[in-house]
Amino acid sequence: MADVDGSWSVWTSWTECSRLCGGGTRSRHRVCDSPAASGTGRECDGHSHQLSDCNTHSCQVLVSTCLSLSLPLSLSLCVYLCVYLSPLLFEVLTMLLNEILNSIGIQ
Repeated sequence: MADVDGSWSVWTSWTECSRLCGGGTRSRHRVCDSPAASGTGRECDGHSHQLSDCNTHSCQVLVSTCLSLSLPLSLSLCVYLCVYLSPLLFEVLTMLLNEILNSIGIQ
């Protein structure tokens, strides 16, 4: 068997951010198989996984943006974004509802 040093594959695409706002993480990976090390060849140097911060802006920015739209559109848009696209953002819905209730004098 020939001695072959390992080499990294290309990085995968970044995963979706774990949160729509308020700070989340995303990741990507690669494999030491282009080619894989063989014989007395060296393994790949470096890491096979990377993590990155994402969507670090405040959730309040999203709420303010939603409220700046007409109410029916803003409410349905925010519900869609927060519930369907990023289920981890319950607090955004809570803030949005509080803002709406405050703006119409219920709270």
